[in-house]
Amino acid sequence: MKKYIKKPLLTFWIIISISFLTDAQTHKFSNYTVKDGLSQSNGLCFFQDSESFLWVGTQKGLNKFDKKTGKFIIVEHLAENSLINNNSVYTII
Repeated sequence: MKKYIKKPLLTFWIIISISFLTDAQTHKFSNYTVKDGLSQSNGLCFFQDSESFLWVGTQKGLNKFDKKTGKFIIVEHLAENSLINNNSVYTII
């Protein structure tokens, strides 16, 4: 009789363990637009650097997002600015 009790108990503990593991991963998403300081609402490429800044490439410039302040810094092409060649940023390396 003990043999029949162990199987359901083991199955129960496996199901409970899996449910705790899947609940542990929660993600929070935020939606940012031009009203929040983004140069364009369509991001073409994304990169997170080692300092946790999120870089977003758009057709209207390179955007650097600082999650501590919640603000964007827009880097646009200027004649004296050698950081980007033009405002359309399709790749961030």
